[in-house]
This record gives sequence, structure tokens and C-alpha cells, in this order.
Amino acid sequence: MSTRYAAAERVADQLVAMVRGQSVVIPRMKITKMMRKVSRESELRVKSGIAGDIEKALLDKGIRDYPSLKGTQMDDNIRLFRAGSSVAVLIDAVLKPNETTNRKLIRLAKDLRRGNERRGRRRKR
Repeated sequence: MSTRYAAAERVADQLVAMVRGQSVVIPRMKITKMMRKVSRESELRVKSGIAGDIEKALLDKGIRDYPSLKGTQMDDNIRLFRAGSSVAVLIDAVLKPNETTNRKLIRLAKDLRRGNERRGRRRKR
């Protein structure tokens, strides 16, 4: 295992610890700074190779990212979320249109509307 991949795995461990609920939004620059600290390379740039290593390590730990770390710039934000969570279902339903995900999206929208209606009734009391 390469030293950089080992560093990517350590960064992934730190990122997993930050995903306490279903998701968290993190500035991409923070991930770069974490990688620099762990690898002890102050000028390190997280390009597609290292970004792919971090994403693979995250996925191995049950965490996905959107947008992809590989396809973002330094000033972008990354959403990390648990694979299989309702956040993952929602993201997949929007990004991967097909009959199955369309049904899931409609069901999620109905559930959200019902939840909002219930909260509205509670406030009126």
C-alpha cells in the first residue's frame, strides 16, 4: 500500500467521524488541509488520483460524496453522506432518473409534504 493511499485512508477515517447524522457539508479546502497534515506534505494538491483514493476509502467505510471530490475545485463544498441513508436515496433519485428512482422521489416528496402539514397543524394549536 502506498504512503499516499495510507494517508488518504487516515483522512477518510477523520471524515467518517465528522458524519455524525446522515450527512455533513465540508469545504473541499478542509479536506486538502487534512491530507496535507496527515501526509506531512505542505504543498500537496488533491488532484484526481488522491481524490479517488479518498473516495474509495470513504466508500469502503460506507460514506459517499456529492459532488465527487474528483470533480470539484478548491472553493467548492462536498456533501458526505451515509450510503443507504435517506439522503443517499434522495440524491440518487434526483441524479439517476429512471422509473424506480422516480417512484422513490415521489414517495419522498409526499412524505415531506405530510411532515410539513403535521408541523403546520401543531403550530396552529
